[in-house]
Amino acid sequence: MSTGLIVLIVVVVLILIALAVLLPRMRANKARRQTERELNTALLALVTDPVRRARLGAAARALVEANRGAKTKTLEVIGQLLPHGEGHGHGRSVVRPFRLVH
Repeated sequence: MSTGLIVLIVVVVLILIALAVLLPRMRANKARRQTERELNTALLALVTDPVRRARLGAAARALVEANRGAKTKTLEVIGQLLPHGEGHGHGRSVVRPFRLVH
């Protein structure tokens, strides 16, 4: 194989690698720009429509209220599913959530 052909093959491979890396980024940037436009449109609609804004706010509050205490309920269910060990008192397992310490 001649040196010129090897150089050409290397250049083509490098171009293909660059395209493989750049194309997903270009697509992501296009999607991000589209998402930014959609966000701007949605925010403008909310700013100019107080009825819709109030309706969405009420729905959000209702969702929060409906899920109040979810952590405690989830830990209780997990505790019921765990095998009951000796010495845990009342024959139930104890589930303690952890805290992230910085």
